[in-house]
Amino acid sequence: LQIELDRAIIALQNSDTDVFTRVKVKNALSQALLIIFEAISEGGAADCLSPEINRNLKFIAEHLSDENLTMQQLALQSGLSVSRYKSRFKKETGYPPADYILRKKIEWAKKLLANNTLSITDIALELNFNSSQYFSTVFKRYVGQTPSVFRQGLLVATHLE
Repeated sequence: LQIELDRAIIALQNSDTDVFTRVKVKNALSQALLIIFEAISEGGAADCLSPEINRNLKFIAEHLSDENLTMQQLALQSGLSVSRYKSRFKKETGYPPADYILRKKIEWAKKLLANNTLSITDIALELNFNSSQYFSTVFKRYVGQTPSVFRQGLLVATHLE
């Protein structure tokens, strides 16, 4: 949801209100609404999770920057085989475990980017990415812009307030 709303805001900030931009904004907002409606129709995410997966999500949140956060470790923590764990995790959360972890890392990265004292390389290392280039690639895939452009947008927004 946050990604789709960010895309809509970025589209509005990056251009005049031409037809193409309006279409991009409408698309991003439509995607955000679909995510909301799916969550409502499922009765809320936390209510639908099994105790094992719910406990696992908390474990991931607490160990997001751990170097050895592996599928084997997560499956073991859940009491499931790796293949069963991956299948069940995706069924309950809507995301494969690796994708979910990357999304959570990017959420954390956005918060860290607001702190202008940390370099992008420091943030990449904090989140246990192999390199700042890989971190930037993943960040752009999920957010639609590089970490440095995202940070610049935060700085501009802060100065405008």
